[in-house]
Amino acid sequence: MSSLTRTTLRHMSRRRARAVWGETNNGSFSTLPQVYNGSTGQELPAEILQSEICSKDVKLHLVQTLENVVRAQKDLSNLKVIAMESFETDLTKGEEEKGQEYDAISVIEWKDALIEAVEIHDPELSMDIFHSAPENVDDHLDSSFLHIFCNLMYLLLQKKGDADCTYNALHVMRKFQEVYSKVEEHEPETLAQGNLKNARFRALALYSKVLSKAHREDMHLTKFTTMVEEASIAISHTSDVHLQHKFYPTVMKLLLNQKKVTSSTRLYSLTKTIWDNAAFSFRGTYIGPDSEECDPSILSHYETVLQVSTFRKQAELPFTYFLQLLTMAGGHPSRDVAMKIVQNGYPYKRVETTRDLLKTILRLHKANDEFQPDYKIDLGTLQHLTAIPARKGSSQIMTLLWQLIDRVASSDNPSYSPSQGLLENFTVSFASSNKKEDELVFKMLADFEDQGYEASRVFLKSISQSMRTRATIGRLNNALHILQNNVSDGSQGHFPYADYGESDESPLRPTAAAMNCVMSAFADLGLVDRTCFVFQKFEEFQLEPDENTFLFMMEALAMNLTTAIPPTRRGSSSVQTNGEDDWITFQVETADVLFEEAIERGMHANKNMCYSYVQVLLATGRCEKAKTLLEDTVLNAEKIGEKAEIDIRPFSLVAIDFAKQGDFDQVEYVLNLAQVAGFKKGFQSHVSSRIDRLKEGSANS
Repeated sequence: MSSLTRTTLRHMSRRRARAVWGETNNGSFSTLPQVYNGSTGQELPAEILQSEICSKDVKLHLVQTLENVVRAQKDLSNLKVIAMESFETDLTKGEEEKGQEYDAISVIEWKDALIEAVEIHDPELSMDIFHSAPENVDDHLDSSFLHIFCNLMYLLLQKKGDADCTYNALHVMRKFQEVYSKVEEHEPETLAQGNLKNARFRALALYSKVLSKAHREDMHLTKFTTMVEEASIAISHTSDVHLQHKFYPTVMKLLLNQKKVTSSTRLYSLTKTIWDNAAFSFRGTYIGPDSEECDPSILSHYETVLQVSTFRKQAELPFTYFLQLLTMAGGHPSRDVAMKIVQNGYPYKRVETTRDLLKTILRLHKANDEFQPDYKIDLGTLQHLTAIPARKGSSQIMTLLWQLIDRVASSDNPSYSPSQGLLENFTVSFASSNKKEDELVFKMLADFEDQGYEASRVFLKSISQSMRTRATIGRLNNALHILQNNVSDGSQGHFPYADYGESDESPLRPTAAAMNCVMSAFADLGLVDRTCFVFQKFEEFQLEPDENTFLFMMEALAMNLTTAIPPTRRGSSSVQTNGEDDWITFQVETADVLFEEAIERGMHANKNMCYSYVQVLLATGRCEKAKTLLEDTVLNAEKIGEKAEIDIRPFSLVAIDFAKQGDFDQVEYVLNLAQVAGFKKGFQSHVSSRIDRLKEGSANS
């Protein structure tokens, strides 16, 4: 045996050999068994191992042939102790003369000792040597150490169920990774050699073995999670696509089982790295799964990731991204998996993610044939999908949805048509879009009416609020121009899926809903003249005004009068009698005519109409008439046994107006009237407080 091995064994094994020797035989050789000598076929007494006549070569031979000894002897531990004790005796001879000669060993000596320890298949001795590396060893590690570390890992992993050996294998793997990265940076041409490429493959194979069930059952969960993440880093760092595809499934499944955000982040990073290295170009040219550079089996790994979408949220793992990668590579996940990912995105707050998801589902549907599932999203989920994009004006998402609905409906699904809620979301999104797609809005409203739906005030208001601001009065004028000129050549716009080459050349047809939208926008701005102009166009377009038409006209008058007449003049008799302001007088008379005509047409005075008309009456000093209006509305409803369709707002306005006049008896009467209408608690607190302050001020004066 070389002086190197003696020195290393002296440093590494003296304490352990003494401990084992003391525990097994109490320092006595009287009970040692007979040892079989394979070279002579004779049995040798165990005492010969400690005698002077046994040469060092014989002792080394015994140590190196432990496996043969195991078959010959059942008590292997005693033999190892004898050999170690004999080495101990030899190594300590002359120690006083040598002094500190062997205290500091070189990297070469450490390397040779590690090789010899691995060759004799002693994992404990090997790790003792591994952990006693010289301080400067990191500066001298080169490619020659890669196979040594692989052999050491293989030796450690032979002992299943031994947590210490498993952790030691992890330490060796980390050192292997350090050396490999160093060689890859400074000697990349060396890695092209066949033996070193094989070392990398072996290392990852051993890492997969570390992560196998037989070993991970003995590890603490935290340490195991750390090991999994380190394994993912090791796989990400290799540029060999074959290696990535070989070991990706094991690490991927283990990462999916870890309930940690870092594991999810690591899985996303690992998958993207593998995708990029596998010759799939995410933003550039697509290379399909038939490419020689790509292993088609990777597709099944992505679907494995998608299957856990039932238990993990989109915020933890970007399932939409994984589905996108799978479909770009030509994969076709099952319908259940695809629909789970769609549901996983709820409440669909990220517009970009929703857009990518719809593009992917549409791609799957286009690629569908009779042997593949029908990727059809139910209409209820579609309505949830459109809610936030509608508010944000994402018309691109709506275009994708419309195309999806049209494609499904045309494939023997005639009942698969947009609901009222879906059509409303479509229309609002086009109105809110930065492109200001007003013609599409009007076409959607026409389709809305054709399907028998009635546009509500709230729906029309949501459209008009998107269309009107004082900075874009021109947009409203342009919208009115579109309706007036009745686009018939299709040149100014197409149906929602026109961007995909399926243009609709049908003429734009003015509808009552479209006219009401423009009226509502002008009314919110208090532009009475423009609102009246649109109102007069109903007869020209042969349209019948509905309840919303009269309501928006009344709102325009109320908005203008409450802002045009100063508060000091409100309630003044001059406003209503002497005609000093013909424009105000005209608006007052118009309001009266509107209200009467609405009643004559059988339109009951709903809460919004009453509120706006009361505003007009109070602005022009007709408080008594406003009170009479409230009386008639409440008492007429009481006669027929129904609750009056009115809210507390007009009662509050009339009561405050009487309080300003100091007529608190009338205030009390209006309060009782409100309670009869169903508002048992009376006025709201801020209204009651204001009336009390007016009452105190009136008493003090």
